Amino acid sequence: MKTRICPLCDQTMKKKHYCDSCNSFVWKPVYLDIHYNSWGDSALDCAYDAMPHKYDYHDDGSVTMTPSKRQDQKESRKFRGVQEFELPNRPASRDSKKAAADMPRKKGGCLKKFILICIILSMFSTVFSMITNMVMDIGEDIIMVPEPDMDIWDDTDSEVIEFTEDEVFEMGEECTGCLHLNMICDEFIPVFEDELEALNSKQINNYSETSYNWGYDYGTEIVTYFTTSRTYDLDLGDGYYAIEWDTYSRRIHDLDFDVFGREYAESYFDVTMNALGYDDEALRIEFQKQLSVAEDTDYVFYNTEGLEIYISCFDDENSEELTYYVSITNSFEE
Repeated sequence: MKTRICPLCDQTMKKKHYCDSCNSFVWKPVYLDIHYNSWGDSALDCAYDAMPHKYDYHDDGSVTMTPSKRQDQKESRKFRGVQEFELPNRPASRDSKKAAADMPRKKGGCLKKFILICIILSMFSTVFSMITNMVMDIGEDIIMVPEPDMDIWDDTDSEVIEFTEDEVFEMGEECTGCLHLNMICDEFIPVFEDELEALNSKQINNYSETSYNWGYDYGTEIVTYFTTSRTYDLDLGDGYYAIEWDTYSRRIHDLDFDVFGREYAESYFDVTMNALGYDDEALRIEFQKQLSVAEDTDYVFYNTEGLEIYISCFDDENSEELTYYVSITNSFEE
């Protein structure tokens, strides 16, 4: 019968790789072919690795069992059917657990764990260093912009003054807080409305007009804003077009429109340029180029022909088209 023998404590193993006697994991147990016999007067003892014995029968009925010296070692193995193994000398199996504890164990387990921990810590250190360097590189690219001096925007020390149109005319000068185009509204509006008719617009007479005039009194000077505004409701592009001019001088302050769709944005820009007296294909090409920029960056400012043009572009949840807002005024660069 094939029997597993623990190489640590010489006890029989019931499990394939585990010894219940010394509680050890055994990768390669020793296998022995043991036969338990009771044949005649030369029968073997049933104990593991027992020596052959001779039985002497006496007249008084007693039996004496003595180890056999006559039987050859080779014959003994042949008789018993035991395979030949050379086992090292081991401590007595009576105290197997203690003997197993005293046996030398394989070295290197702690060293392997220590090396693995070092590798893991090294990896964490490398990753942390990379993240730190990235953060430092990003920080170097950040330009710290100083906070603006809010005193120049602070109107708490000023007094707001409202003017009627009669008071504006009595003052006899245009406002000082707005830039002015070199065209009065009375010259611009007739040409503008003709251009709207050329676009087949049906809303030429659909507009509203308001006037608001005020100023800030800073004690040492008064900054004035005299504005009259006419706003057209547009049926083409479903938006509006606003013309603002100085209440006193009637010079144009600002022209702005808000429409859905790039096609209408380009059309109303052409209308505006024609009404201002600009007939230059280069202006159209530049405007189309800046529209594309605004679509990518949401807004853009640019100057051309003494004009400052602002374009903003954004999505509208009520329309599949993009919304374009365009403002045209006099440039600071004169």
